[in-house]
Amino acid sequence: MATDTLIQALRQIALFDGLSPLQVTEIARRADRIVYKPRQVITIANQPIDAAIVIFSGTAERISGPGLKQSPQQLPAGTIIAELAMLIEMVPNSSVVALTQVRALRLARTEMHRLIAEDPTLGEHFVAKAVARLKDIEANMRHIEADLAVVLDQDRQKNTSDTGSAKALARAHN
Repeated sequence: MATDTLIQALRQIALFDGLSPLQVTEIARRADRIVYKPRQVITIANQPIDAAIVIFSGTAERISGPGLKQSPQQLPAGTIIAELAMLIEMVPNSSVVALTQVRALRLARTEMHRLIAEDPTLGEHFVAKAVARLKDIEANMRHIEADLAVVLDQDRQKNTSDTGSAKALARAHN
């Protein structure tokens, strides 16, 4: 795969949005190019992984993991698998296999740590991205909390109404 194509593909991934062209080029240069054959395992749930995998062509399938419906979830080109593994030690909670031939970049944690040591603004970028995601999660949790409060209040009102109706019926029968 041509380096220009890899750089363009990396620039489309949200985690890398905001990095300079030189930073993205250096990430692409240090990444391992890898090809997975159909049905070849990419990640195994509950097995440590030391790199993120960015799919550039082909399709993979998530065959196990949280929130997975009965059929596998297809992961097209542009998907990043085990994203955090390029920065921290992690154990993925999903198993992923190649559905078709998958061409990918393997972003090893050791290389990313070297890059961050050479260019601390990369580390600052990734921290800022993590903070933004946590703020999004916080906002979503607040919406869920508000929605749940409405549902619980409706249930309380219904139960109060039902209790009052039951007492009225009991008095009527006495």
